[in-house]
This record gives sequence, C-alpha cells and structure tokens, in this order.
Amino acid sequence: MSVIEHLDGMNRYRAGLHVPGNVLVACRKCNGEKRRDDSLKVLSLAKSGWESFLSHDGTRCGLSCLTCRYWTSVWSDETLRRQRLGENLERIRAFRCTFQEFGEVLPSLADALPTLLTKLYSDCQAFAESEIKSLLERFEQMSTSQK
Repeated sequence: MSVIEHLDGMNRYRAGLHVPGNVLVACRKCNGEKRRDDSLKVLSLAKSGWESFLSHDGTRCGLSCLTCRYWTSVWSDETLRRQRLGENLERIRAFRCTFQEFGEVLPSLADALPTLLTKLYSDCQAFAESEIKSLLERFEQMSTSQK
C-alpha cells in the first residue's frame, strides 16, 4: 500500500517544502521505517528525515540499529546497498539545493512561529492527500473505462 510522503521531511520539527517534486507516493513500509529517524527532534545522521534514513549504511551505527538492519534486508550485498543509498542521497541533496533560501530561514521560522509551521504541515498534508486521492480515482476510472 502507498502513502503520501514528503521527500524532504515535513513534521512538527522540520518543515520540508510542499512543492512539486517534494510530495510523492511512497511505500508504506519505507515511510514507516523512515519515521524512526524523522520523529526525532534532532536527527543523528543528517538534517532531513530521508537523508538521515538513507545515511544508515552500516558504517556509523551500532549492530543493534534497526534502520541499518532494514537496509540490509533490502540489499543484502554491502557494495550494492552502499551504492543505492549513496545514489538516493545525492538525489535528495540535489533537490534540497534547489530551495536553499528556505533552508536558510527555516531555523529562525521554527523558533519564531512553531504553531504556524504545525498548521502549515497539517494544511499541506490534507491538500496532498486530497490531490493524490483525486488523481488515483481518475486513474482508476480511466483504467476501468479502457477495459
């Protein structure tokens, strides 16, 4: 099953942009695994949820790290795992570079207006869910009419 997700996290601690390219449909399992990192007030491996999640390549965490174990279950070959995680990290970093100004003002904004950021998150999440649901319904109607 799929869920609506922000590539650059958007939650009560971080406010990833709600722009095309940042809102996507993700695998529920990966999104659930990512939340282990993203729900922390301070991320241990990177500044954004997906970036932190993809940084669990088995070189910086202890043996008991659940996220490192998750990635090992996805790609058991260590070389392939590091390659794939690295490729995806680069995609996220390239995306974040597109919106550098937002990243620069975000810490001040989070300190000054935390309630507004929480409302922004809720509003954007509701909008994304509504729009993606509408697109999926239209796709389903098109698929049904073609049969």
